[in-house]
Amino acid sequence: APPQGCSGVHSLEFHQEGGEVRVTARRRQPTAQSQLEQLALIDDLCIEVLLQDRFLGEQFAPSSMNFLAMTHGHAAGQKGADPKKIAKLM
Repeated sequence: APPQGCSGVHSLEFHQEGGEVRVTARRRQPTAQSQLEQLALIDDLCIEVLLQDRFLGEQFAPSSMNFLAMTHGHAAGQKGADPKKIAKLM
């Protein structure tokens, strides 16, 4: 699990991407240095997962993979999440 305070979603942003509506998330930034360091590692791992496994992940775990796309898709140079898949999580 991420360190406490690292993964809090601050806001959701909706975008028109390639003719589709997509959603991305802004998160609250942690204040402690140790949390910032852990968050950098977590970000690297999340981006790696998107780059390597997004296609299969969206087939076998669509809600989870779209949550990851919502939080890290743009950082990976990819589209954001499908809002319908995110709504299912809420």
